Amino acid sequence: MKVFLALWLIAGLLVGCQTSNFAKSASPATIQEEWARHTPTRWEGAQIYAVRNIEFGYERGGGKHDPIVVDAGPTMLSVWYYAHAGGLMDKMFDQTDPVVLKTDLASNGHYKIHCDRTDTTARFQLVDLQTGQVVASSGDVPLLVRASPMASAKPGVVIPVVIPAHR
Repeated sequence: MKVFLALWLIAGLLVGCQTSNFAKSASPATIQEEWARHTPTRWEGAQIYAVRNIEFGYERGGGKHDPIVVDAGPTMLSVWYYAHAGGLMDKMFDQTDPVVLKTDLASNGHYKIHCDRTDTTARFQLVDLQTGQVVASSGDVPLLVRASPMASAKPGVVIPVVIPAHR
């Protein structure tokens, strides 16, 4: 019984682990998300949805915002904005659909996704942190108020439950 519980615990911990280093070269580029938690229930930020052929979806690493490390070179980066205004019972969120930014990441480059928003739109920029230059940007995209995509993004998630058999 103890062995089954230990295996279940280890499996649960491994399911939550996700790497943020996808580089194969010795001089990769790093991309940070812009994220702010104002209170426990009020937060906002620009998040990475995909980099090249690596798709994280709407929830990358259980809410962690570790920088993504990828090889330098031509890159298509999908980003989106996600925010909660702070009401405990409020199940609606400000968000955008994923937006594609195209750029050429420099070797050993360091970048940050920046989002400027109004009440109805958002605009994304990928900023080179070493030079301060904007290397990719989007036009205005609609800012939507809708339910969280997090629950719908995990239709096949199964939590293993150990049921001991008695014979």
